Amino acid sequence: MLYQYIRCGEFIEHLGPRFVANHLVKLQISCIYQSNGCEELVSYEVLEKHETHCDYRPQECSGCKLQMLKKDLNEQETHCPMVESTCPNCKIVCKQFDATALHTDLICAREQLRQLQEKCRENVAGGQGDGSSLNQLSSPFGVYVDDNQTIFITDLGNDRIVQRNYDAALGQVVADGNGQGNQRVMRRFRQHDRNQETIIDNIDYTQLAIDNQKKFYASNCDKQEVRRYQLGDS
Repeated sequence: MLYQYIRCGEFIEHLGPRFVANHLVKLQISCIYQSNGCEELVSYEVLEKHETHCDYRPQECSGCKLQMLKKDLNEQETHCPMVESTCPNCKIVCKQFDATALHTDLICAREQLRQLQEKCRENVAGGQGDGSSLNQLSSPFGVYVDDNQTIFITDLGNDRIVQRNYDAALGQVVADGNGQGNQRVMRRFRQHDRNQETIIDNIDYTQLAIDNQKKFYASNCDKQEVRRYQLGDS
């Protein structure tokens, strides 16, 4: 059985006569954990420090809670299956007996990737629930970012196109369909003195792209096709 030394919770220290202090300095005192195997004789001045770090001081395994000597604790916790360990790379915490199943190389790599994505992810639009306010979206379907980092969002549920500057708190509606089912592609100018115009009519496609030659590419999920249009086609 290990001997656990318990000190008094409170004590009052008084200065004694100098000759008493001189004699105490010369004393060699046995460690309080002598019964556990410690054979050290230490001076009164360093006695408390020694007993705090003594290899024969009783300690408890952090995993199985087994009582043992401090000198045996490191080896015990290295092999104890109940001790929790933290991966230095992915920071996953698991008990050692679960490590082979819960912390494979693949799981570690995936968790590192997830943490990296979480760190790099930044919400640039919406995120305030489904709605029609300028800080909300409803079924955002398409996104385009120009050279000035201006973001254009096809807000399908609200039948509109929202423009949002990269550092803006609110979006701006730059095109409003006033109801769905028009089946056309509209061109809308940023200059307020120019009216919007229909550039492709009678079209029933879901996504649109344009190349450097001003040719439009439209996808149709129902017909399983992508078509190319030249400006002026109908």
